Amino acid sequence: MAERQLMKRTRFLLLFFVPVAMALLCGTAFNFLIEYKLRLERALLDKEQRTHLQIALDASTISFQSLMVQRDLTFALSQAKAV
Repeated sequence: MAERQLMKRTRFLLLFFVPVAMALLCGTAFNFLIEYKLRLERALLDKEQRTHLQIALDASTISFQSLMVQRDLTFALSQAKAV
């Protein structure tokens, strides 16, 4: 009788627990792999975004400086016209 229960336990272990444990291990490994690749991609995108933001900042600075020059020239021309 004890041998029969041992066989049932072994069969249960082989038919249910081992495949479930293997599926969980495979799922966990897949999850870690995807998370690692996602972090690498995110780091690359963050670096590109910083580069683009710096370019936009430089362009904005140039635009602001051009606006100030235009304002000063307009003021100087209006002063010259008034004289």
